[in-house]
Amino acid sequence: MFESESEKGNTMPADLTARNIRTIDQFLDLIAKAIFASGLSWSVVEGTWPATREAFRKFSAAHVAAMSDDDLEALRDFDGVISNPSKLAAVRGAAQVLLERRAEHRSIGSWLTSLENFDRRQSALREMNFIGPFGAYYVLSVAGYDVPEYQIWRQQYSSVMRAG
Repeated sequence: MFESESEKGNTMPADLTARNIRTIDQFLDLIAKAIFASGLSWSVVEGTWPATREAFRKFSAAHVAAMSDDDLEALRDFDGVISNPSKLAAVRGAAQVLLERRAEHRSIGSWLTSLENFDRRQSALREMNFIGPFGAYYVLSVAGYDVPEYQIWRQQYSSVMRAG
């Protein structure tokens, strides 16, 4: 389903088609996928996604944000879920951030729109654990926000990384 390109261990799915992402739970699903894909191939994450979505109760942000450490530990035993405890906790943290932003801005869409441009949106998403530049690009692209053309962005990003 996904092809991937590799650059310094980062991968990106070939399918960045914008979808109708409007609810906080849909945003959390996208962000969680980017969290789990950090350091892994997208095809591995895609293969685990039905079980992961079930384990996280379809990414109900309220439910995920309220999960205890014991709840997260129990997910490690859920068949088919990537059991990295830091990534499981990062998904909970992302749910908490999304709920805070929705409370401040009335919706996740309003929050992201208030950030005005790709660079500011990407920076805001990258404040979440395990969301790097590729993950933020993925989330914004699939959520339907204006993003630079991928190949151009990738070249610019690669140039910055080599210079840094």
